[in-house]
Amino acid sequence: MTDQLFEDQLFERDDELNLLNDMLTSCIRGEGGRVVNVSGITATGKTALLRCWAGQMATAGARLIMATGSSGEQALPLGIARQLARGAAAVFPAARSLAVMLDQDALNVGPSGARQAGGAQAATLQVLNSLGVALLELAERDPLVIAVDDAQYADRPSLEFLLCLARRIGPSRVLLVITQGGPVDPQFQADLLSQPHCARMTLGPLSPGGVARMVTEHLGASAAARLAAACQAVTGGNPLLVRAFAEDVRAGRGLAQAVFADEPVPGRAYAEAVLRCLYRGPPDLLPVAQGTAILGQSASPSLIASLIGSQPAAVRQAIQALTEAGLLDSGRLRHEVARDAALGGLPAARRAALHRRAAQLLFAAGASAVYVAHQLVPAGPPGEQWECDVLGQAAETALKDGEPEFAITCLHHVLQAGGTPARRAAYQVLLASAHWRVNPQTAGRYLGGLVDAIQSGQLTGRIAVEGVIQLLWSGQLAQATLALDHLSTHHGDASPSTAIELNRAAGWLVYAHPPLSTRVPALPVPQTVMDLWITDPNLQSTSVLAAVLRDDRDRWADGSCGAASDTGPVAEAEQILEHSQLNDQGMGATLAALLALSYADCPDKAAAWSRTLLAQAAQSHIAPAWHALLTWVTARISLHLGALEQAEALAQAALAEMPPQSWGIAIGGPLAVLVHASTAMGNFTQAARYLSQPVPKSTFESMFGLDYLHARGRYDLATDRPAVALASFQACGDLMTQWQMDRPIIVPWRTDAARALIKIGEQCQARELARTQIGILDQGHARTRGISLRVYALACELRERRHMLGQAVDLLQNSGDRLELTYALTDLSQTHYALGESSRARLTIRRARRLAEECKIRPLLTLLQPTASSEADPPNTAEPGNTLSEAEARVAILAAQGNTNREIASKLFITISTVEQHLTRIYRKLSITKRSDLPLSYRQYTANSASQ
Repeated sequence: MTDQLFEDQLFERDDELNLLNDMLTSCIRGEGGRVVNVSGITATGKTALLRCWAGQMATAGARLIMATGSSGEQALPLGIARQLARGAAAVFPAARSLAVMLDQDALNVGPSGARQAGGAQAATLQVLNSLGVALLELAERDPLVIAVDDAQYADRPSLEFLLCLARRIGPSRVLLVITQGGPVDPQFQADLLSQPHCARMTLGPLSPGGVARMVTEHLGASAAARLAAACQAVTGGNPLLVRAFAEDVRAGRGLAQAVFADEPVPGRAYAEAVLRCLYRGPPDLLPVAQGTAILGQSASPSLIASLIGSQPAAVRQAIQALTEAGLLDSGRLRHEVARDAALGGLPAARRAALHRRAAQLLFAAGASAVYVAHQLVPAGPPGEQWECDVLGQAAETALKDGEPEFAITCLHHVLQAGGTPARRAAYQVLLASAHWRVNPQTAGRYLGGLVDAIQSGQLTGRIAVEGVIQLLWSGQLAQATLALDHLSTHHGDASPSTAIELNRAAGWLVYAHPPLSTRVPALPVPQTVMDLWITDPNLQSTSVLAAVLRDDRDRWADGSCGAASDTGPVAEAEQILEHSQLNDQGMGATLAALLALSYADCPDKAAAWSRTLLAQAAQSHIAPAWHALLTWVTARISLHLGALEQAEALAQAALAEMPPQSWGIAIGGPLAVLVHASTAMGNFTQAARYLSQPVPKSTFESMFGLDYLHARGRYDLATDRPAVALASFQACGDLMTQWQMDRPIIVPWRTDAARALIKIGEQCQARELARTQIGILDQGHARTRGISLRVYALACELRERRHMLGQAVDLLQNSGDRLELTYALTDLSQTHYALGESSRARLTIRRARRLAEECKIRPLLTLLQPTASSEADPPNTAEPGNTLSEAEARVAILAAQGNTNREIASKLFITISTVEQHLTRIYRKLSITKRSDLPLSYRQYTANSASQ
């Protein structure tokens, strides 16, 4: 199907065609002449209706004479009448002279015909009268259809001729069809419709069903099922726009792609169709559409009228026409492509002037700063102070609303206008803060001169403290320290809000830079902002986080900071999370509360909250930096539950959303999760790759660095470098002691160091470290207590070990940490084997293996791989009288489980030489030559020991 055939094809116009055919039939039968007035906004199919009907009319034996109005020829006199005369002359020779006379008279007749000089007017009227007579005579031979398309562009003399003709066709076989796509002369319209043989027909937009059929005709049924609703929404049922939409889909995207596109985007054909509607319609359509496009969501008839210099009544009429044409919906242009098309023809200077005028109108009407700023930005650099103030206010609002890109645009504009040093310094901090939300790597470049501005008193309060945080994130520690020291010592000279901002910052600094947090004293809050201080969720959440990290027991009434307390940090953190808001203002409080809940040794509760919040964040409009941090916190919490693959995936997603160079000092956080997870899953090469990524030096003065050191120590321990691992764990302990937060629930460095010492062979030191960690733990904290008991058990004698490992398993099971539970179950199963408790050992090892499979702990899966000897007791292979001693049996079972001589020595607190001597005797007694021949069952080694 060609485009022209498709253009002429009608949809939902059967009733109109039937009415025209009925009236034509009536004329042919000699029942008298008829007049049909077809109205409808431009592009609703009036011309297509005439073309389609003309084909049917020819078969009925009627003659057609047609004239078409044009906006470009509206000023030419007698345009429509001359077209009709030429049409009549083609089939009626007597009319040829009339056509020539009208062409000559047109030179003397102006557009207003009736006001011309008497001689010329009289002559012209005589010719027009003769033309009317000729047309009526022509109708006596054959039925005659006179069609005038787009009569809204007809000149006044031609309209008078048509009206005269309409009055005289009563007894004739003439059907006069006049279409109009806009208002015509009111007097003409009234006189025409008052004729008794005149019928009125109005063409409206297509229904949704009609749109679907039209799209089906153009794109096929499958595409229509997918796209019809979107097409209806974009076009409003205007046939011209529907066709253009379909052409864009067909030509621009291809049919196969369009069928699966989530949101088809109109393109060039649609834009051109919009322009056709605007330029072919009444004169007011284009300026009103442009005013609507400029004002956007703020558009109203009165504002549009003031903007374009028109009358509200005329604007309302144009809005109605644009709505009927499918361009407007609820007073707004239906699509951005339509907006761009309407404004595309405006010169740049004129467009900027309209935006500035719109800004002035909105500002005078009391519109919000954001709405006014949306007009000021495209207007160019601000020229007046009120414009700068509005742009600054809009930037702050945009940041709160999660629109940092618009805030950046506003701030760049306002900074072009100059301003006082204090204002410029404040705007620079806001600009850095906005850039941090989009790409933190670029934020630091806007902080030059910040310290000088703070020390000179130009910056105080929230903006000043925000600047300090930005300096710290970007690693400018020396600058941040200078600024913070000045604010802490001169807060009394600053704004009343400086104290509350410093108190809030102090809570975050306990996490982000503990040494720096000690430089901020507890400042009294002025009474003027006391209510804000009490109810501020950001202050509450950072205070809870700081209290958990620093073990602030005075904060809670029961004197306990334990996880089991109903009035402790867990309850307070969950209360904050219940009222958390996933927007720019609430994200800081949300993250602090989640971290507090995690550090309070409740990973299961923290995981439930983090998963819920992360799902909600996917539906919210928050800045990329905030979303990346929330993803990292969720990854960290998942790690503490043993969900290794999930933790790894989330940490990778966080780094993908915000690349490593943008994380600043916080890069240690996601890298630590990745190293922990990769190490636990046995992906040592991948863990080493993560450890090779550069980390800023200042990271190691933050909790991010503490996590990173801990993860690095775990990697070194797993790759059999216990001395190196021990140094990392001891470094963790040194930092935590310096920061006054030596709490095992933060990083259990003592038990990790104990594991390293056991591998080195220093059991006594290991046991002492583990005992110390157990002793300083508060009541509760099931996860950390379980970890501590497990490691302490490994440093104890075999018969003590079983009971403590059983306690550790119970605690870890209650905590929800499946990773540490798997380790404890593995150690317990080995202990059962070593004690000859094969049935218990088999049950325990099966459970450990199942958890290891779920958590993807590949090193343990290899160790726990089922064998015939681990599933059932094999026959006794020892020679009579050669039964192993209890000491030899312990060495044998540990060797059979894959332990090295060094590991056996460390677990049994004997020398490596003693292990080698035991193994020599074991091989001789059992008549074997290698470790793989050793059975795993302890019972067969000691079956005859009692008799001995």
